[in-house]
Amino acid sequence: MIGQRKDINFIASYHREKTVDRPRLRRRAAYIAPLAGICVVLLAVFAVLQIALAGKNQQLDQLEGYIDRHMPAYEEALALTAQRDTLAQAADALQASAQGQAAYPTLDQELFGKVAACTDADFTIQSYHYDGVTLQLGAKAASAEVMPQAVQKLRDTGLFYAIDYTGYNSAADGSYTCTIGCALYAAQD
Repeated sequence: MIGQRKDINFIASYHREKTVDRPRLRRRAAYIAPLAGICVVLLAVFAVLQIALAGKNQQLDQLEGYIDRHMPAYEEALALTAQRDTLAQAADALQASAQGQAAYPTLDQELFGKVAACTDADFTIQSYHYDGVTLQLGAKAASAEVMPQAVQKLRDTGLFYAIDYTGYNSAADGSYTCTIGCALYAAQD
């Protein structure tokens, strides 16, 4: 039995009349019709979305072309903006420096004239040194009594808000030397 062969007639099977069950076909159609309707609606939505996507892609291509055409001008504007900002920072730094310089006292001919007016034959100024705030005067006097009087004359000028004088040294030639620190008032506008 295992080795027996059973022949099948395909042509006869094909030509045999098939019976169609109409109620069964209608039930299947009742299920298939809503699914087909949903498929048609989904295809319509898909088509609308594809058309909208194609329109947006076209707009995107136009915008990219616009950007590509105007990118060199934009980069030039960025470079000019950076240059302007650099120059503005430099101008601000120069202005701050100028304001800082303006706050320093002015060493002018008038100031040195008033200091020179405090000297006489017994009291002379030998050197000047200015460090930005304090004017250091190297002075020489004929006697020790002249030094405090000369310092008081310097105070009376009204040019200095503080005068630092701590004493004097006697020199071999009989004269006296000292250093007087004069703190200048800031410049007034």
